[in-house]
Amino acid sequence: MDIKCLFDAGPKTTLKIIAGDVPSGTWELKGSRLVQSPVAPNVVGESIVVAGNIRRLDVKDLVNKDDFEPFVGAGIGALLGFRLFGVLGAAAGAMAGHMLTKDGPAVSVTCELADGRKFIAVMPPELHQRLVSLK
Repeated sequence: MDIKCLFDAGPKTTLKIIAGDVPSGTWELKGSRLVQSPVAPNVVGESIVVAGNIRRLDVKDLVNKDDFEPFVGAGIGALLGFRLFGVLGAAAGAMAGHMLTKDGPAVSVTCELADGRKFIAVMPPELHQRLVSLK
């Protein structure tokens, strides 16, 4: 495991499908497949092969997050940590709150698959570039 992933809140392989002909929710790019995150234990989600299966992939909008969001997350984490575990909990809560809310910009994308299904998804720009390369 790369230590940089700890500070980047994990690798940028997760996208969120918000509308369309495929089930909405959180999906992850694993190799050349989009795999739906399980909704419940022991439930297998849908899987879509994207390599050579994307007919169109258009960027709709760039979604920028507020610059103060990580600081608000750190403050809330520190407050909860302090109330539950004292001073050490406040430090750990502030760090966790900051890491969970520091994601950068995201892009809103419309995608049309070769079988005719379409969906709208929000993802990091790095993941969009990976999907373009699999197109």
